[in-house]
Amino acid sequence: MRLIGILLINIPNLKRGETNIGYGLRPEHPLEKDTNRATAGKMHDSSFEELKQLVSEYTVEKVSKMSGLDKVQLETLAKLYADPTKKVVFLTGQWALTNIHVVCG
Repeated sequence: MRLIGILLINIPNLKRGETNIGYGLRPEHPLEKDTNRATAGKMHDSSFEELKQLVSEYTVEKVSKMSGLDKVQLETLAKLYADPTKKVVFLTGQWALTNIHVVCG
């Protein structure tokens, strides 16, 4: 977290998006109730301290339960992701997979 802190503290416009934006289902679907989908694109000014607070609840144990990966797998992934000699590419959201048929024709 130290390196991330050094990098992020110098970002003048750190922004935070909405959380709990739903699943992209129809508005009447039960999983879409009580979500922030109406303001999904809204951005809020943020700070490094707020970011630390936001991610602090995501312990290795919690993420392990959420993801199904064990602690060793998560730590290996974290080290790989943080390694400055490696290139990491990732996509956010399942839309990239669900729209692959469009790309492939």
